[in-house]
Amino acid sequence: MKAKQIVFIGGILNTLMSLFHIFLIYQIYVFNYGKPYYPLLQLFAIGGCIMIIFLAYTSLLYSDEMVTSKLGKTVIALNILIYLSRAIGEITLTTAPRPIIIVVCLILVVLYLSACVIDKRTSLEKK
Repeated sequence: MKAKQIVFIGGILNTLMSLFHIFLIYQIYVFNYGKPYYPLLQLFAIGGCIMIIFLAYTSLLYSDEMVTSKLGKTVIALNILIYLSRAIGEITLTTAPRPIIIVVCLILVVLYLSACVIDKRTSLEKK
């Protein structure tokens, strides 16, 4: 499988994550509206959702550029850092870590890391 295809698969998963986070924004509204921490929670949820939509957009529509350009590789690194920090945060910061969140985040980390490794291997073979 080529690095471009792996990034595209990551884009599909990011799209699913963004849909989940849109639902989460609604859930935050339903269950936390009026509480003192509601505005901050909602602002972070909306900002995070916009970021995930950006990651999905770039992975789906610009997967070739993501593996060939420096800016694209930076976006791949951003994907890895976001999902790795989310998995680590789930383990270290929550009182009851949810395995599904950890697994999904680590799947995305492995996908984007493998795209980097495959791209590096392909570029070395061309030399």
